[in-house]
Amino acid sequence: MLPDGIVAHVNEPAGGTCNDSVILQDSALPGILAQYAHHPDGHALKLYGDSAYASDTHIAKPRDRGQSQAARHVHENQVMGTGRIVVEQAIGYTNQFFKQSKWLPAMGIMDGRTGHFFRLSVLFANYRTCICYFNNVSLQYMPYYDDFPLIRPPTLKEYLNPNLFSLGVDIE
Repeated sequence: MLPDGIVAHVNEPAGGTCNDSVILQDSALPGILAQYAHHPDGHALKLYGDSAYASDTHIAKPRDRGQSQAARHVHENQVMGTGRIVVEQAIGYTNQFFKQSKWLPAMGIMDGRTGHFFRLSVLFANYRTCICYFNNVSLQYMPYYDDFPLIRPPTLKEYLNPNLFSLGVDIE
């Protein structure tokens, strides 16, 4: 999920005992981040990930919990953990458009019609975010930072702008 509240990447669910780190590596996300996740000043932008993820240029993971943990690390974990809650809320938000999603892991979500319906559900959720001009991501972080800006989602017209697809980002 992007800071403006738009879901930017969807990977298929993995059932059973598959490790989150393996799921990340099997997705296209690391390559997309390596290509596009850079601040204009050249610094790598980071996503907050699971503690099981390997250290990476573009993935930040929670600090180890322990008695020796600095107060600033405790605060970082608290703030970044809020982002995890927002992502879970986005999944629920998307599921409002796709009620059958509780059966998806057994169906092979990205194969056939089921996967297409789920991707459409993500698009509809993004459309609703644009139309309502509401960004739950920014609202979740504002209590932690006095100067945290409310980052508005794009308008629907901006979101549907065909020039954005000229960046070469593959939505599949």
